[in-house]
Amino acid sequence: MAFSWSGAFNTTSDGLPLIGRIPHCKNVFAAFGYGGNRITFSFLAAELIATLLSGGASPLLDDFAIERDIVG
Repeated sequence: MAFSWSGAFNTTSDGLPLIGRIPHCKNVFAAFGYGGNRITFSFLAAELIATLLSGGASPLLDDFAIERDIVG
C-alpha cells in the first residue's frame, strides 16, 4: 500500500487545526483537530501538505503546527 488515511472528530484548545509533518516520523503528515470547520480547513490542509510534499514552506504552518497543542 502506497498510502493510508484515517479520520476522527476532535478540536484543539485554540480551535485551529493541527496541520503538518508529524515530528520524528519520516514521511508522515497529518491534518486534524478541525472541530466544526472541516470544509474550510480541509482545503487549506490539502494545500499546505501539498506544499510540504513538493519541498516548499509556508508561514501558515506556524499557526497550525502540530507541536503547538501537544499535552503531556
